[in-house]
Amino acid sequence: MKRNLTYIPNVNVKAEEQVESLRRLVAKKKANDEKIPKELLRTQYKNPYEKLLKEIRDCAGKVLYLQTIGSLRFNRDVDGQSCYRQLMAFLNERNSGEFGRCSWQLLMSEYNVDGYMFINCEELTELICPFDTSKVTDMYGMFSMLPKLTSLDLSTFNTSKVKDMGDMFEDSYNLTRLKLGAKFVFVGSNYHLPRGTWYASDGTAYTSNGYSCTIPNNKADTYIRK
Repeated sequence: MKRNLTYIPNVNVKAEEQVESLRRLVAKKKANDEKIPKELLRTQYKNPYEKLLKEIRDCAGKVLYLQTIGSLRFNRDVDGQSCYRQLMAFLNERNSGEFGRCSWQLLMSEYNVDGYMFINCEELTELICPFDTSKVTDMYGMFSMLPKLTSLDLSTFNTSKVKDMGDMFEDSYNLTRLKLGAKFVFVGSNYHLPRGTWYASDGTAYTSNGYSCTIPNNKADTYIRK
C-alpha cells in the first residue's frame, strides 16, 4: 500500500487557506446574524443566506478532507485505485462513529460550524448525529433541504443552550423516523417538522402542523410519522 502513496509538499498551505476561508465565511454569517433580523434572513434574504450556509458546509468539508487524507496522493493505476477505495471505505465505515464524531466536533468547537453542517446534502437518506451539542446555540436550518432523508437520530443532542431552531427541518418532507434523547428540547414554533401524526413507541400520538409539534421535550423515544 505504501508504494501507492506520496505526500503533497504544499498540503499544509492548502489546509491553511481553506481554514482561513472557513473562518471568513463563519465571520460573515455571524455579522449577518447580528445585524439583520432573523425574519428577514428567512424571507427577503433567504436565497443569499442559504447560499452562504452552503458555502460554509462545502468549505468545512474541504477542511476535513485536507486534515484527514488530503496529504495523500494515489497513483493512477489499479493498485492505487484499490488503495484509495480501501481507505475511503475505512473512513466511511467510521463516519457515524468516533471518526465522524470527532471530525464534526472539531468543526463545531474550533471553527464554530454548527447549525448548517448538513444543509443541501440532498442525497442523505439516514443520519446519525453522535455529537456533543451542549455548547451549540444556533441550529437554524441544520437539517433543512434534505428531500431524501427518512430517518434521523438526534438521541445525543443536548439543546439546552440553543436559541434558534428556525427552519431546522424545512423541506425535509420525507422524514418519517425521528429519535430524540432526554436532553432534546424543541425551541420556538417555526422549526418545520414535517406535517402529520407522530407516534411514540408506546403508541401515543402527537401531531405536527408543519411548523411546530406536540412531541414532548426531554423525553427519550423514537417517533414514527404515519
